[in-house]
Amino acid sequence: MEFDHFFTLCGRSLFAEEYRGDFDEAWDLLQKENPKEDADPIIRAEYLRCSSIYSILIGRFSDAYSNLAELHDLLDVLPPEWGQRYTNYSLLADFTRRFPPSLHFYHERGRPLSVAMLGDIVGLPEISQRIMANVHKYMAQGTFRDQALCQILGIVSGFPLLVRNVVARFHPLSPGDMMNEKIDDEDTIVKTLSSLSASLTRFRDLSESNGASGMASYLGQLIVELHLSCQSPASADIMKEMYQKCEGTNNYAGMAKLKMMEGDSLVSPGFANALSLNIIITDSFSSTADDMIWDPIEFELEFSYSSEARNCYDFAFELFRAGRSKRGQAAVLLQQACCLHNLVRHNRHTNARDLERIAESELKLKHSAGLFGRDEASLQIVKVHQIMLGITKGNFREAKSDAKSIGIWGHKARNEQLVHFTTTLLLRFAHQEWFKFSNMDTALLGWECAYEVAKPIEDIIPLFQSVVSRAWIHHEMFNLDACRLLLEEALGMIDEVIGYLDSKIRGTTADQLGQADRTTLLNNKSTLLWSFSRRVSSIYLRLEDLQGFHEFEKRSSSWIENDDSFHHFRENLQRNDRTWHFDRAISYPQNRLKGLWKKALADEAAKIAHGSTSISYRRLLEAGDVIRAENSFRQFVHQAENLERVYTRDLYRILACERIGDTQKAREILDSMTDNELFDGNIAEFQQGYSVRSSFPTVAENALTFCVFGYDFDRAHRVIDLIREIQPKFFEHQSESALDFAFRLSFYGAVIKIKQPELAFAKLLEARKIIDLQRLQTSDLDARIGSSMAGWTTEVYLNLARICFFWGESSTTVELACKFDHGHFENISWMEHALLFVEMSRARAVLESLQSQAKEAQKGSEAPEMAPLSAAVHKRRLLRSLISLKGLTHEQEKEVSELREEIRILEQDDKLSSATTFIETVNAVIQPELLYKSIDEDAVVIEATFGPRGFVAFAITREGIQQSSQGPTRNVDIRRPVMISMQILREMNGYNGEKEDGRKTELNDLSKSISDILLTPFANTIRAKSHIIFSVSDPLTAFPFSILPFNDKPLIMHAAVSQVPSLTVLYYLSQRKSESVVPRVSVLAKSPSGTDERLATTRGGREANLHMAGIEAVNIARIFATWPIEASNLSRKDFQNYVEGGISNYACWDARRYQ
Repeated sequence: MEFDHFFTLCGRSLFAEEYRGDFDEAWDLLQKENPKEDADPIIRAEYLRCSSIYSILIGRFSDAYSNLAELHDLLDVLPPEWGQRYTNYSLLADFTRRFPPSLHFYHERGRPLSVAMLGDIVGLPEISQRIMANVHKYMAQGTFRDQALCQILGIVSGFPLLVRNVVARFHPLSPGDMMNEKIDDEDTIVKTLSSLSASLTRFRDLSESNGASGMASYLGQLIVELHLSCQSPASADIMKEMYQKCEGTNNYAGMAKLKMMEGDSLVSPGFANALSLNIIITDSFSSTADDMIWDPIEFELEFSYSSEARNCYDFAFELFRAGRSKRGQAAVLLQQACCLHNLVRHNRHTNARDLERIAESELKLKHSAGLFGRDEASLQIVKVHQIMLGITKGNFREAKSDAKSIGIWGHKARNEQLVHFTTTLLLRFAHQEWFKFSNMDTALLGWECAYEVAKPIEDIIPLFQSVVSRAWIHHEMFNLDACRLLLEEALGMIDEVIGYLDSKIRGTTADQLGQADRTTLLNNKSTLLWSFSRRVSSIYLRLEDLQGFHEFEKRSSSWIENDDSFHHFRENLQRNDRTWHFDRAISYPQNRLKGLWKKALADEAAKIAHGSTSISYRRLLEAGDVIRAENSFRQFVHQAENLERVYTRDLYRILACERIGDTQKAREILDSMTDNELFDGNIAEFQQGYSVRSSFPTVAENALTFCVFGYDFDRAHRVIDLIREIQPKFFEHQSESALDFAFRLSFYGAVIKIKQPELAFAKLLEARKIIDLQRLQTSDLDARIGSSMAGWTTEVYLNLARICFFWGESSTTVELACKFDHGHFENISWMEHALLFVEMSRARAVLESLQSQAKEAQKGSEAPEMAPLSAAVHKRRLLRSLISLKGLTHEQEKEVSELREEIRILEQDDKLSSATTFIETVNAVIQPELLYKSIDEDAVVIEATFGPRGFVAFAITREGIQQSSQGPTRNVDIRRPVMISMQILREMNGYNGEKEDGRKTELNDLSKSISDILLTPFANTIRAKSHIIFSVSDPLTAFPFSILPFNDKPLIMHAAVSQVPSLTVLYYLSQRKSESVVPRVSVLAKSPSGTDERLATTRGGREANLHMAGIEAVNIARIFATWPIEASNLSRKDFQNYVEGGISNYACWDARRYQ
């Protein structure tokens, strides 16, 4: 085989990122020229050399190393120059495997340099040792050409680390470097880069003088890339000079690559790329793959696919086509597809062209895959982008199997580093989908796909991070069953993770580089264990699993006390003898580092004490003992004063006060703190710029929380002024997760709504948009339900309603509403705007009513209870998206037909079909007039929602809103009389006696206090109606409203009483026709649970007695010509036997609320 002919087919390039040559022709030649085993050694060696180069270029290192091993075995019978050739291609294989082509932006910060973290991939130091050993052995006998190539490869192998270092030191958006101070002086940057690239420049010039124009072009491209990566002031001139050289030699591939690099520089900074969707690919060792250094920078990265960038890519494509480079065209199409995808992701489907962009991106990826042909490594990058685009599009069917195929390929090809990149890309993609865009469905699938990619190559850290991330997202959404399962899986993996890290730490050498790597690994291990410990303890506390919590705390304490990684961490903090050069905005003030560990442990102690009390509180509430429940938190507030005084101690104390409504104590705690203490003692440091992009956002939100919980809104305004002084755009731009930003806006709006109602309205609408988006983007109904459990989310809607009340009462023209993106209809009153906001706040209760339907529809299936319901909703959305496309392809038409059939099968059960329609109804905003028409002529709906700062209520009839009411009664205030009333009802036995009379008196007093809020403001309207329908939030969702006094009699004696989760649900029910002509009402009662025969039988001893003892239950039943149903063990199906026709919605509300 003639080497020069084969090398020409490969474009005379050893570097895949040049996109030269035709791999199809190269492959055909290899198949044609494959010599027999007994062929001449030189012929065999030439073939092995060519086959090795081909395998390296396509990313199949298993074949490359096999060929090189065979070549090595032949060295004894080959001419002496072959030793140097073996050296060169071994170096090329090791270098290309360790640093995959086209991924120089992947800086790998946080990974050791000399330790093989994955498989048998060697680091740069070992690569250097191998090359030097071979150089000493073979170089003297090598040809001039081979000797020059060896020197060039040695320089090129250091280029990825060189790019990493200059980006860290010189790029204006970089967080800086631990060891080197950032430089922003333009002259210094240009001089430094010229010095660092001197070797590249020298060998570029030598290559040119010796006629190796291809190598000279590649080295010139590296010099341009070095300058572009850090936005060097000289980059434009250097690129122009290089482009002119390529143009003068008709080097179309070189010109195209330069244009492509220019487009990349317009789209992304040097530490990201269109190939990463502008996501910063970092090897974080946090248990959930978040990164305290890079996350704040990634949050602030703006994405713009400008016309200049588009023109660069289009021109690059044409130049590659002129140069007959199919792989070059494929690379450009891949970049363009990524840009289009990323544009859609950032638009969040708000642009009318997004569906067209998705279709265009999909087509470009498909075309790119075809043009890459036998370039297997590039095809894996295309495939991972097809997976992510499918996730964004909502087509989840093949995602995990496709992801698994990438991992299997990487294992077989021994290209683990490229597969690790795709795994990390998927992890970071999922992280961004959740934290930045609040999309649970896409985030979960992204993490699942990352797991599938990592598994075949046994990449244990990403495997672990995928599981913990999914557990944490379910924890944040209060989806506790799913969270528990994933937590158990993560706990089952932790020993393997620790063993893996320990083996890498033991593998470090005693030299300076080895000790630096040991420090890196120890830091990584302590980061992983500490972050995992905090996540797990939080999850156990929310699961109310005290046994699991205490068992894990023992394990965690053992790590903290005994593990070398924590010893190392504490020693470093105590010494505090190193100057770090990270950007001040993400750095912790070094003068405060010594006390950091002690403070962290004190924070954890306060968290554990609060968490344990919270479990006791919730259990007492569930038992109906509201007095003891509230006293448990009062005791915590008192006892916590004895804990070490740290910021979190008082934060948890004031949170406890909020939970029980103790405003006086909350104000006392707030007044005891200075403004500096509200900011964790760091106001001066924050004002100097320290930590403003890392810890400041959380501290600032907490400072505002203190003021709101302490009901000191004057101080809250002062705190807002301090926040704006430190970070002027704090309330304009997201710097944490989407939900955290919504929380920030909710409190900001609550504080300024009196003085700046228009600004407050806009900010609250922005918070509402995030909350609704998170709910609507979550198909798992358990997670949807849980997501609304945080009490502050309800307050967002209530504050919007309160501002509407204010504008209505102040006769503000309703045209003002047109200035805002509220999602309501035009030409409705302020009161109707307020009603629609309150309706939206009821989404959780509405969705909960679907649980029983989904369970019934799913009997006999091993799939999750909500799976068919979620699938039906998702498939309907996907079907609508496809149908809306213009000019469907044959494949899309086929997919439409398949979707319709799948939906038809899913909805064969009428209950399931009803439920999916129900979801879509309650997620929509219904015109007020239609809501009113769903109310009968003789009925009135009392709609009331209680939040952390008060309540809002309406009386609504067929004619519209008759009256409205709002007041300071909070959910914690109304909870006390409600729960005590419910407890009394459980204790009443219907027999005459002093105790029973006392219960009745107390019940009447409590009922009157509730009636004063729900009935008295609307008395005139209620008197005129014979049917009262209640739509009331927690804690009244299970309250027997019929016992409320009205005109000195139980309400049931005045009118029929019923309840619905919301007015929207009533509208939905009104659209369905009942199969029963005669309405039927069933009265549910519960028999006493004790064994006292006196209570278990009637006075005649003949039949079981019902709770409410025959008088109340029977009287109520007689009003409706029915009979009480004993409901101790009544299933939903049993209940349906009592109800003729229609649809019954069963809701089980949880009295718990979380801040």
